[in-house]
Amino acid sequence: MKNPTKKEMPRIINPTNADMHELMNQCNLLNEKMKEDNSQISFISVNPGKMDASTLRDLVDYLPGNDIIMINELHANHDLFSDAVLAPLNYKAYFNDTCPDGLIYSAICVSKEIDHLVTALPHIGTATSVKLKLGKYGSINLTNVYRNIPRNDETDFYEKNYNATEMIFCDWLDKCEEVAKKDNSQTIVAGDWNCDTLNPRAEDSSLLVDRINHTMRNHTNGIRYPTFHRNNCRSSSIDYFMLQNARGVKVKALNLHNSPLAYDGHSGHQFTMQSKGLERPFELILSSKYDEIGIRRDSVRMSYELNKLDIKDPSEYIEKSFEMASKIIEKNHQKIARIGKKSCKAKGKQPLDTRKYYEALNYANSIIYNESDQDETKFDAQEIYVIKSFARKLCIMLRKLQRRDNEKIAEKIAGECNKPLQAAWKITNELLAAPPVRILEENVEELMDEVVELQRKTTICPEKYTKHVFKPRNNVKMKEFEVHVHSKSSSENSILGEYNKLKDYTRGSTGISKRILDLFHVACFYDFIAKPILLAIQSGRYPRCWRTNRTVILPKKKGIRPISISEIFAKILEKVIINQITDFVEYNGFLPAAQNGFRSVLSTGTSLAAVNLFACEAIDKGDTIALIAIDMRNAFGTPHHRNIVKCLGNIFEGKALRILGESLERWAIVEKDGTLSRKEKMEEFGVPQGSVCSPTLFCLFISEIVNIIDERDDNVKINIFADDTIISCKGKDFDEMKNRAEKTLDILGEKLLELGLQLVPEKTGIMIFDKTDQKERSIRIVDTPIMESETLKYLGSTIGKSKGIMNYELNNELKIRKMKIMVNRIRSIKSYIGKDATKTLHRAFNIGVLNHNLDILPKWKAKNHNKGQNLYMRALDIDRETRWFLQDDEYESKKRQDRIDALTKSGHPTFFECQMKLFHSQLWKTIRYGKNTTMKKEIDKALTMFSVDTGERVGTIPDIFAENRIKDSFAYFKKVHKIRDSGSINKSSCVYYELIKALIKLESIELKIVPEKGMGKVKRELCWPYNLHKDFNMLPINIRNAIIEENNKSITKSFFKGRHKHPENKLDCIDCIDKKFFCVSEYIEDPCETIFNTTIENELINELILEENINTAHARFEAMEEALEEVERKRPDMNLSGLKSEWLKKGSKKWPLRRCLAEIKLLAAKIFD
Repeated sequence: MKNPTKKEMPRIINPTNADMHELMNQCNLLNEKMKEDNSQISFISVNPGKMDASTLRDLVDYLPGNDIIMINELHANHDLFSDAVLAPLNYKAYFNDTCPDGLIYSAICVSKEIDHLVTALPHIGTATSVKLKLGKYGSINLTNVYRNIPRNDETDFYEKNYNATEMIFCDWLDKCEEVAKKDNSQTIVAGDWNCDTLNPRAEDSSLLVDRINHTMRNHTNGIRYPTFHRNNCRSSSIDYFMLQNARGVKVKALNLHNSPLAYDGHSGHQFTMQSKGLERPFELILSSKYDEIGIRRDSVRMSYELNKLDIKDPSEYIEKSFEMASKIIEKNHQKIARIGKKSCKAKGKQPLDTRKYYEALNYANSIIYNESDQDETKFDAQEIYVIKSFARKLCIMLRKLQRRDNEKIAEKIAGECNKPLQAAWKITNELLAAPPVRILEENVEELMDEVVELQRKTTICPEKYTKHVFKPRNNVKMKEFEVHVHSKSSSENSILGEYNKLKDYTRGSTGISKRILDLFHVACFYDFIAKPILLAIQSGRYPRCWRTNRTVILPKKKGIRPISISEIFAKILEKVIINQITDFVEYNGFLPAAQNGFRSVLSTGTSLAAVNLFACEAIDKGDTIALIAIDMRNAFGTPHHRNIVKCLGNIFEGKALRILGESLERWAIVEKDGTLSRKEKMEEFGVPQGSVCSPTLFCLFISEIVNIIDERDDNVKINIFADDTIISCKGKDFDEMKNRAEKTLDILGEKLLELGLQLVPEKTGIMIFDKTDQKERSIRIVDTPIMESETLKYLGSTIGKSKGIMNYELNNELKIRKMKIMVNRIRSIKSYIGKDATKTLHRAFNIGVLNHNLDILPKWKAKNHNKGQNLYMRALDIDRETRWFLQDDEYESKKRQDRIDALTKSGHPTFFECQMKLFHSQLWKTIRYGKNTTMKKEIDKALTMFSVDTGERVGTIPDIFAENRIKDSFAYFKKVHKIRDSGSINKSSCVYYELIKALIKLESIELKIVPEKGMGKVKRELCWPYNLHKDFNMLPINIRNAIIEENNKSITKSFFKGRHKHPENKLDCIDCIDKKFFCVSEYIEDPCETIFNTTIENELINELILEENINTAHARFEAMEEALEEVERKRPDMNLSGLKSEWLKKGSKKWPLRRCLAEIKLLAAKIFD
């Protein structure tokens, strides 16, 4: 019985779950039967030479559809193979990386369609070996090995790496044969052996040839003609494909030494053979089709019927509208399930014209390079010349066809993308998708059981919960949420606005997506989409029909990770209310400063900055410090709903509390391969995954743990980012610190149990800093002693230490390693997406890696900075061969100017510019909003005002944005809650702050970061804002002063955009400095009397000093007047006429700027207060 043809395959329209299971059973039966049938397997054996990131993808593009590719003489860096993403699409790479010199010389790429039959064999020498299991039909051991050419000096490969002679190569072949004999496997041995065993050359060792022939005596070489061709050299047979059973094997020379691949002399060969158990398996294939006209027609009819029902109850209307919308889609949706051959979705067939051009090129090459005397067709020299010219034209045409084919692939994958870059992103995600850690074999019902069990086993008794303690600024609760169909202003969230922001493919358990709802008639938008959401928010309901999530399962090495996706209506509802929730929580101070998770202007960096400041200050004082990164078991999924609602009851009430409480209840349906599981009600634990509001609600709940520490205790601090918690504890010695830490951890453990959470001691990390050499110290967590570690990862940054002192050099090295991986990945697909998109993706990936927490981390040291910056700049030169990053010594071969040109041409920022822009922006956010109080206190001590004219130190900058924060809060509570905010500030202070702002903007005052006297070296080097204070102080005045401007990002961006690019980690290099110096006499540039000056010069000096003092005094006085006028112009509500007149009466041109400001502050207090 033959396998069914495509037309004979089972096909069901609108199948039920039972139908899907039946089709899956038929798939399994077909796959079992298929193993009995003969099928063809195709091998490629090739020597591409030294490998780069795009070698494998180029080869697969040129020769698609092969099952196994055996490649050798690679001299490849380990990074090119250790990253599975770099393997060609739909292939898995096996390689041998055990050579002492660290390079990989051979590899075998196996199609994922048969990869389940392949296992890796032990490494022998430089050989890569795998076993192809054919079930009851036995197995084949495939070995690919490269033989390095021996030398008679100290650089000999075998002597240098294996302390042996070239005869060790024969030992490797013998061992490969012995491995095959253990289970009676057949063997195929291939590779470039750099010797001719049939007709030995003069340079070939006769002893080596005899030994190879003896080992391979039971094998037949599938290659009969010369394999290596190079100009001005005799062709030779040095590449082999040795088989024990060569019957029925077809061999084809590929002429890869010619264009377009042009490998170095090696022609490469394709082998095809018949075997059983290799047929591509069957799978269940699902497709959908929607009747757009029918949906549009039925939506109008159903809308009319819905309005005719005149439903008054909001809940009933929501349920009915959802039911009708589902019926419209179901009626006009045709779901087709069928059985087909398994294939890679992104793998496209080579177009017919491209394939024919390749065939023509191969045929032309076979004529040009044919050296056989038996060929009846002979061509004279003139005819060969014409054919060569024809072959060159074919190569040019093939390059054009490849570009066309890549563009078509881009269009196919991109779908409805309108912009080329969006298409590039889609192609990138498709081509660089990481392989799953394991294959999910379970069906949807078994996966649903695992989801339920995962939740049950991580929850604990919720009865211990007592209460949450919040300290709001105003005693008010949020009662309800506002909602608009269309926004009245840009600051308001609306149903229509949030609907338009949705992705087309986002869908919940019912399969309803934006793309489908867009098919409804536009007149039905209000009845089926806007009105249900409007009624839900206005009535304070979270409809039951929207509480079912579609759950997708991601495999982990052990266990699963469920990802829940809400219904599209629920997603819009939550996006409408989330900004109102965050505004109320922020303005009323419900979240402590220690909680940095999911809050505007706060980030992982701000949380890490607070940790650094505490630890480094203690290190400088000689204390012992422990950083304890707490791990909680399934933190988001364990708090009981009843306890969460009690917590939220301190903040919300009425309709707002009801809608949030009902949003916690969820059902789940697991989806896998188009099949859906049963609908299961989840336990009443945890915040819903996939919910927009869940992160904020969880942050409110978990922030209670901050209350276990006394705010006045300077020895223990706690910092949180969502559930990522780190406890910092210090003491005069280890014992004092340990006792304090264990006491804190005991209290924390009790508090977490009260909240329904659990500590996981074995996953908790501890790092200890002090000046002793003690090691293997531990701290007790619950009842488990946890040993200290040498590194600690917190919020994506790795903290290291050297001689007991904190550092981040390992973190920088890990960033460079990630960048190198991404450089290789992006270069491997450059032919798919084009040059411009390649550079854009390179910037997006690698600058993204660089920028993580970069604003608060210390400045990179020269070694790592040069390595990372050079790596980035070299990767921009995508037209150049990509072999440069394989060897570190090649970094120095590229001229400095070439690197600068590549960076300038791309328009990308340097590493220094990235850090300075982020640092500058963080200064603005800290000064303006001050949410992280630790950072705010530090910047208040460090940011200093100086007089521009005299260089006089005026003092640290006051809290000039205090009024802005109070006004923001006042306006919010007045508008939303109709109450008066409790915050207040004196008018004289407001005037004083506005005057300082004006002086800064007019550049009469300049801002600099000045560390306090006596500050320790560790804090000065590692902690924000001192990490870059010297570089910040070297910026021009207008850029430094821009940290008080709301558009500071655009100011710094414009400044760096026009500057000279250089790889050095500093503001100016030797080429940045203006070399046009004016020759000014020393006594004029720096007027001071010396014994060497003449009498005339001394008189001129005195005149210059007097003139300078007079000019400075006038300028300072005029600057104060101008600043007062500027404040009055911008803030007419302040009515500064009285203050101006008093200042003109009492002000003196002789006063320094500090005295002027102090006098104005006193005058303002006297007039306004």
